[in-house]
Amino acid sequence: MPPSVGDLTLIHVQLPPTEAERLEALFRSTEDRKLRDRLQIVLMAHRGRARQDIARRTGLSKTRRMQEAFAAHLRHVGRTYPREKHPRVVLLIDNAPWHRGRPVDEALAENPHLEFKRLPSYSPQLNPIERFWKKLRRRATHNRLFDTLADLKTSLRASLCYFQTVRHKVKSIIEGRPKRKTNK
Repeated sequence: MPPSVGDLTLIHVQLPPTEAERLEALFRSTEDRKLRDRLQIVLMAHRGRARQDIARRTGLSKTRRMQEAFAAHLRHVGRTYPREKHPRVVLLIDNAPWHRGRPVDEALAENPHLEFKRLPSYSPQLNPIERFWKKLRRRATHNRLFDTLADLKTSLRASLCYFQTVRHKVKSIIEGRPKRKTNK
């Protein structure tokens, strides 16, 4: 767990002095905006700046960071399922803001065999994984108070291990139709 001061989480990167000087010189001399942004993040972390401060100063919002992470995931899927063996790979996604944007468009352009099937807005009942998350949360976290993040992680891991032993249940949760609410 990174150190924190109050409610601010700190990111600290320990760089040798010569490496920090080299990165600072590169930061001052490069015209590549993407490289400058990444160097700025590393240098701010080297100086022990709070994560929120780094995000605010670099202009990388949570949505932008999530877009870049999702784009990296798409590239990974593209490598795992190459076009030669899998001419069409369909990904079921919701309408989260990080599922669209320039980084995602660039990743899709690099992997034209990937395509999205978007779920309608405000329809978590149609997303199969939502039913599993509901069961996992109920088993791992409901009516429990965790003293530390480590305790929460332990509970989640234990629940995931349980679901690995009852794969038929997971399959029926994901494949099953959501229960309809009946009016009485």
